[in-house]
Amino acid sequence: IVARWKSDEIYSYEEKRDLTPVELAERQVFDIIGVNVEDYLPSFDEADKAQKKFTFKLLAQAITNNPESLQTIITDVLDLKKEDQDDLADLLKKTDLTNIIRSAKTVANRLDFITGLKNLLFDKETKKTLLERDQLHKILQKESWIFDENFALTVSEATLEDVLKLHLEKLGRRCDEDVEVTREDGSHGRVDLMFSLSNQPRIGQTDHLIVELKRPSKKIDTEVLSQIESYAFAVSEDPHFEKTSTHWKFIVVSNDMDDYAKKRAHQANRPVGLTYVDDDNRIEVWALTWTDVLHDAEARLQFINKSLSYRADHDSAKAYLTKKYEQYIPKAKVEVDKKEVATEGGDNDGLAGKSSG
Repeated sequence: IVARWKSDEIYSYEEKRDLTPVELAERQVFDIIGVNVEDYLPSFDEADKAQKKFTFKLLAQAITNNPESLQTIITDVLDLKKEDQDDLADLLKKTDLTNIIRSAKTVANRLDFITGLKNLLFDKETKKTLLERDQLHKILQKESWIFDENFALTVSEATLEDVLKLHLEKLGRRCDEDVEVTREDGSHGRVDLMFSLSNQPRIGQTDHLIVELKRPSKKIDTEVLSQIESYAFAVSEDPHFEKTSTHWKFIVVSNDMDDYAKKRAHQANRPVGLTYVDDDNRIEVWALTWTDVLHDAEARLQFINKSLSYRADHDSAKAYLTKKYEQYIPKAKVEVDKKEVATEGGDNDGLAGKSSG
């Protein structure tokens, strides 16, 4: 059978005399599984040469790069309808399978993060135990796409951090000024937090994103809006920055806002949340609730996820946060989660396959 594949020029490996033990093992595994795939797919014999070669190429990549998932790949990928196989083959002419998988994984991870963030902010049971609120800003710095996609791959800038601290008095008394706040459960931490990111989308120009995270009990009101706008003016006018080549986006976020702030955040001919923009379109000030932020992030992912059909649930969200941000989660909580994974994750479905019920 293998000789026939080679004669038909659909075999996935080139002729080679000196094979390493790993290469030899891969080819032996491919030969055995390939014979079974030929029997498994009723339409394989009727397929044309290009489709057979494409099917075997996927199989060879799976054996080399992800043998643990081989059964899933054979079932879900090789059993695609012909039109879906053709679509995938066309995609692979323009990009490779790794990039396709990474793109789908990025969407899935983002959906899990949104679900986890909802739990943290709104669920009475999980918001006290899933993560400590004073660690939230460290995570959001790495998930800044949730506020603005242009800052998805950016980092903090030392100069900007120094200038932000210089003008903090504009924001009034803050709860994160070396003062530990006692929570209802008796633990301590900071609750008013800020993070900043910088991006250079064009040569000679710089964009800055500054996000102020208000404590849940603090509504966005007249005082908060006045303070964030005053702060934005002071920072943007600082001599450290070139005024003509720098764009500023200030966002203040809380769980709720009063009636005055709602009116400022819902103005005609402006996006929801934009409370101020200067004449040069150089400074923007936004007031958003977490509901606004989450709904907007979900809307941006909705189009892609219609095709991906990924369903994020409580367990998949918790697994994502624990895997990626374990250092920011209280140690006792991590140990509990790991035990849950060990006892509940014995089947092939894993955390992501569990029901949210």
